[in-house]
Amino acid sequence: MVTYTSVRGKKQTIWDILDIPQRGRQLQDAIAIGLPYSTYLRIARYAEMTNAELVELLGISVSTLSRRANAGKLGVGESEKVVRLVQMINAGITLFDGNKEKAMSWLKSPSRGLNGIQPITMISTYAGTSEVLAFIGRLEHGVYC
Repeated sequence: MVTYTSVRGKKQTIWDILDIPQRGRQLQDAIAIGLPYSTYLRIARYAEMTNAELVELLGISVSTLSRRANAGKLGVGESEKVVRLVQMINAGITLFDGNKEKAMSWLKSPSRGLNGIQPITMISTYAGTSEVLAFIGRLEHGVYC
């Protein structure tokens, strides 16, 4: 599931925009060494999230974020969560036929299909992310239960 966004007349995926490998060994390696801090800044801008919202979502403190900025890269756990966030955003954009604003609004709103939980908050675990992605898949195919 890959969505494309037109940037200056050229179609790009969210993965291209954020400069993150989409899958495979390259993605594993990028997570293992820690995504660049600039990726954090790009995802915040792309998702139109404040610093406070994103540090809460990633489960890190402001002081840890400051250390990451000084080091120039995120930790493995934070990198994992950023990748899960990108997967969720990509799936949401697909669900809403390329409309990033609708996708972000849906991801940030409590969902009946997820017991009133905001989908975006479920990136903290692989299981939570998988549940959201499966739910989006069901919605895409018209299965609501």
